[in-house]
Amino acid sequence: MIETGIVKEVFENKAKISIQKHSACKKCGVCKYDAESKMLTAEAVNNIGAKEGDEVEIAMDFDVLMSASLIAYIIPIIMFIIGCVLGFYLISPANPILSFIVGLIFIAITYLIIRMFDKRGKFKKKYSMQITKIIKNS
Repeated sequence: MIETGIVKEVFENKAKISIQKHSACKKCGVCKYDAESKMLTAEAVNNIGAKEGDEVEIAMDFDVLMSASLIAYIIPIIMFIIGCVLGFYLISPANPILSFIVGLIFIAITYLIIRMFDKRGKFKKKYSMQITKIIKNS
């Protein structure tokens, strides 16, 4: 994934970048979305010395993007299905509503575990964006 944006803030070897929202960006969670300005704010590694106001190109490898999608979407769906099946066969085959509730509990636990790992910084290095090129200096 390659995007262009404007550097808003530089700190250490990172930069906060403002990016125009695209349809492919629908709530993946990597960036923070400001509904008022319809802009995304992303944090990217700044190894090329971009400064505030520069227009830059940022990139995230496709395999990294796919594994982030797997963590955010596919694993919770799988856990929901496992919860529904376990709820149906182990708790009450006569009550499908109960198995649905067990599935919801499994998906909630999965998101709590993902959030716990995210807060501890387990995903920061692997799922970070990189500034690859300065398009226009400020």
